[in-house]
Amino acid sequence: WGPILGGLGELNRVVSSDNRPQLRAFVRDLVRPGLDMMEWAARAGETDLERKLRGIFIGAMGGLGKDGATIERARSMLPAVMAPDSDIDAEVASAVVRVVAANGAVADHASFAKAYETATTPQDERRYLGAMAVVPDRDASRETLAMVLDGRIRSQDAGLTVSMLIGNRITGVEAWEAVRTHWDDVLARMPSMTRRHALRSIHLRSEPEVAADIESWLADHPIAGAEKYTEQQLERLEIRVRLREREGDLEVNSPTPLDV
Repeated sequence: WGPILGGLGELNRVVSSDNRPQLRAFVRDLVRPGLDMMEWAARAGETDLERKLRGIFIGAMGGLGKDGATIERARSMLPAVMAPDSDIDAEVASAVVRVVAANGAVADHASFAKAYETATTPQDERRYLGAMAVVPDRDASRETLAMVLDGRIRSQDAGLTVSMLIGNRITGVEAWEAVRTHWDDVLARMPSMTRRHALRSIHLRSEPEVAADIESWLADHPIAGAEKYTEQQLERLEIRVRLREREGDLEVNSPTPLDV
């Protein structure tokens, strides 16, 4: 399921706004039978793979599929997930946070930022740090980058955070422009050996004008020691640009049982 939904996620980034509702409906029709069968609560005797699959289904329904009922249920569960004594299955908890973040706003970002700052485990830190970068709101994106620059986000997490900001489908273009504007300060917040991580998601910026700007900027502002990695990421970016050009007007039809 991971590769299937990953591929659909790639299409979600390149299809036109007119066709995106069709893609969301396709994802809901594809995923709903599996989630209905598994339900939301882990059961005794389940394997780790089954628990992980449940989280994937919830995340896909509420994130990629934008299913209203799933989003509402995830939001209703969020306080219990964020409680210090939460006993909700970890895969479900992570999916709930992802769904709320993917459909969130500034207030959600503030909640995730507080949870990140007070987290008592590395797993919770990573969960809420990722959630901050996913929130599709420009003010939230600006605040996350500000947290990188002023040290509220630890230096070892700065590269991946910047990468996630750039990769955000809604706010990523503006995030790239902000990172470029503060380039030296952003890189200074990262250990030299991890600076390349900031480029991990540039391939998701497949808008032709943005892609050209990224390529030009990195040619003039190389990251020392990351030359080969930069070249690889730019190759991935070129592939995504070609995918956008080829499939941007793709029409998506709901699956039939045979399609599944």
